[in-house]
Amino acid sequence: VHVVYPGVDARIASIVRRPRARALALVVGTVERRKNLVRAVELLRAVPELDLVSVGPPTPYLDEVRARIVELGLTERVTLLGYIGRAELDALYAKATLALVPSRYEGFGYALAEALCAGLPVIAARSSSLIEVAGDDAPLVDPDDADGWIEAVRALLADRDAAEARAASARVRAAARFSWPLAAAACVEIYNRLAG
Repeated sequence: VHVVYPGVDARIASIVRRPRARALALVVGTVERRKNLVRAVELLRAVPELDLVSVGPPTPYLDEVRARIVELGLTERVTLLGYIGRAELDALYAKATLALVPSRYEGFGYALAEALCAGLPVIAARSSSLIEVAGDDAPLVDPDDADGWIEAVRALLADRDAAEARAASARVRAAARFSWPLAAAACVEIYNRLAG
């Protein structure tokens, strides 16, 4: 079996990282139940130095997320941006401290691949395709392990310089793994083998 990964725009790997002083977690993806955004929101209670920005189109699940934010008193620390343009997302990739991908299921995990290519320290769920996409470049936590998420985020924030250095190294590997030229070449090779 030959797996061909979709590519990530090569431009993303050239984003210059300038993380802001106060820690910021970025969650990218449609706000739907399987993406498990509530898990990321809830961990903020135990990590008071962290804010969170969610980027992605809404579904009815957004009402549940908003209610939980209010219930936990986190309205000043969580920003729900909805859909944004590419330039705005690139700016968030530049200034965020880390990316969180707490999904219970992903067909591929494009948000994780893109965060790795952007050079963000990232923590992902130990679920579905995210395990393969992360490889050795992101710590994995069970999507429903509340304490595990808190511990992983605290560990990352305890040494942000080390996390940045690991992410810079992971960026090189991710940009190579998730490149469109590599995907195209692999498809051509498969087609030639089948035609031959």
